[in-house]
Amino acid sequence: MRKKRVEAPDVDDSRPPKEPEIDHSPKAITLRDQIIFGVKLFAVFGIIFLMFWLYEKYLA
Repeated sequence: MRKKRVEAPDVDDSRPPKEPEIDHSPKAITLRDQIIFGVKLFAVFGIIFLMFWLYEKYLA
């Protein structure tokens, strides 16, 4: 006994896609976003510098 082959359903191209397409265009960065990023970067480097300074002062 042979099994019947399953046929692929006909694809209807007139239907819209199920999910919207992802927009890959570059995002415009505002001055506010740049300032916030700069403050965060400064804070991270400041904390790293503080850790090294405290290590040198008290443990070395």
